[in-house]
Amino acid sequence: MPNTLYTVEPFLIWTRYLLDSGQYEAVLAAVRRYEQAIEALNYFYYWVVLKNIEAQALYALGQFEQAEAKVDPILVRPEMADYSEGMVAAAALKAKIRKQQNDYEQAYHWQQVALESEKSQNRLAATKQLAVNNAQASLRQADEELRLLSNHQALLANQLARAEQNVIGTYLLIALAASLVLITVFSIRKLQRQQQLLARLASTDSLTGLDNRRQFMQVTQQALRSNDTEEPLSLIMFDLDNLKWINDNFGHQSGDWVLCEVSKNLTARLAERTVSCARVGGEEFVLCLAGTDVNEALAYCHEIQSWLAGIDTKTKLDGLQLSASFGVCDSNQVGKQLDTLLSGADFAMYKAKKAGRHQVVKYPMEQGSKEEAI
Repeated sequence: MPNTLYTVEPFLIWTRYLLDSGQYEAVLAAVRRYEQAIEALNYFYYWVVLKNIEAQALYALGQFEQAEAKVDPILVRPEMADYSEGMVAAAALKAKIRKQQNDYEQAYHWQQVALESEKSQNRLAATKQLAVNNAQASLRQADEELRLLSNHQALLANQLARAEQNVIGTYLLIALAASLVLITVFSIRKLQRQQQLLARLASTDSLTGLDNRRQFMQVTQQALRSNDTEEPLSLIMFDLDNLKWINDNFGHQSGDWVLCEVSKNLTARLAERTVSCARVGGEEFVLCLAGTDVNEALAYCHEIQSWLAGIDTKTKLDGLQLSASFGVCDSNQVGKQLDTLLSGADFAMYKAKKAGRHQVVKYPMEQGSKEEAI
């Protein structure tokens, strides 16, 4: 099994085919054969997909307790919003297992968890689609205005030709030429503003105004390619603690308020060497810092933690103090490949959450060690 993220997908497609065709024993055999290789990648998304496939095969074979043991580690991490599709599948299977065991109260609870996760997924998709629709509408308007400008220019050119034949042709020519220049300049500036708006919509998160995942990946890749010196580059990945609990107990509007307040604090206090500050998931943020090693990044994480604790939540959250779980990794530790930097920071953040949240953890300095975080 090749140990890269880009060769896992064909294997997962094959196991899904086996599952859909009822070859459940073959599914379990394939999972046992390649499970260690996939887990060694330390990429939570593929691990969730694999565990859901394995659990569904066990459920189909009537091995309900074993199936439940496979989905339980997924269900204890509802904060991983990027992987909500896996969360929905795991919660739905958990509900079916509990129903088989006549535990209808728990079956109902997990069915509700699956429905709520699916609703959150749909809300995010709707927000993205709205941004795309607005961008397309702006582009159509810009095209129409450009067409009108072209027609107007043609009309002015006609008038200029006729003016040249008259005694006062020279004066009219100057006036029309000046009008044409002004109209052209005004239209070009308006078109430039619309293009800038489209660029912002394509590169920023619609709720917080921070960079989105696409912009973060593009800018950080560019920074890594252009960094020919020995200066390190650090990634900080952090996840807001208990945001799902806040959504459930105070409502999604309060959860959105928390995300906006955190983003405002980050924007107002960005480190001088920040390459990108982005929201890449429901409650997950990532920062790229140039010329910053892992220890300097750790100190910055503690500053951010203090800013979070200082946000006034008396009105919105009854004074609940905000915190986050941080993971830090730099290029001195894992090299200048973005996927390894992201995996390192994500692994450290997972260790922080596993240690009880409200933690700052850096990726291990020892080459190849992924068992204990410092």
